[in-house]
Amino acid sequence: MVYARGLDPDQDVYAGGLYNTNNTIASGDLVYASAPITDWTIGIYSNSSYDHVPTISYYWPFADPYSLLTPRDDGNGDYSINMAFDIGTLAPGASADIAFQYRIADTSGGVAVRNPPPSSFGPAWEPSAL
Repeated sequence: MVYARGLDPDQDVYAGGLYNTNNTIASGDLVYASAPITDWTIGIYSNSSYDHVPTISYYWPFADPYSLLTPRDDGNGDYSINMAFDIGTLAPGASADIAFQYRIADTSGGVAVRNPPPSSFGPAWEPSAL
């Protein structure tokens, strides 16, 4: 079983820029995209115990998460940033918890701050709790 998350960052479009971003795979745990004009940055981070692969890809959208398990760095441009997880085989009725974060910051340095995802998840959000 595999699982993947990805997005097409376009931070500068409404700031007078284009759709292109400066894309970086900072480590095996972090991939991010920074806007050339504003430096607004979004990233995907995980320190999951499951094998995971960050990618930058000019193919968009990805419908097959298996293809994202192959390392890929297409560089800067109007490309997607992604994180794929290889969960392996689950027994019938079994489940898997995958920890990851979307990181958003005013600058590219802001997404690299060490703040790991929680190892356990809190209660589900309930509208009645408002």
